[in-house]
Amino acid sequence: MKTLLIVDVQNDFLLNGSLEVPSGDDVIEPINEIILNYPLVVATKDWHPLDHVSFVSNHPGKKVGDVVKVNDFDQILWPKHCVQESKGSDFPATLNSKTIKK
Repeated sequence: MKTLLIVDVQNDFLLNGSLEVPSGDDVIEPINEIILNYPLVVATKDWHPLDHVSFVSNHPGKKVGDVVKVNDFDQILWPKHCVQESKGSDFPATLNSKTIKK
């Protein structure tokens, strides 16, 4: 079965999002153009709890881009983004999400 996998197209990664990807909005129109060509569409979400270890706000004195050790692994610190149940974690209203399997 032909499947379209959409990965992390969420408000926080788009224009004015807390972790904006330059030109991130440019993927939405092409997705909307091809989405109806697939019988199965699955979309993933980056979805963090508020106290996530990767959020710089949970590491006093650190800044975005710093690296901390977590269980002997390097963890880059990011701004708070895609917090569970937040508007930033939602798919953008412009994405034709009616066809996405939830």
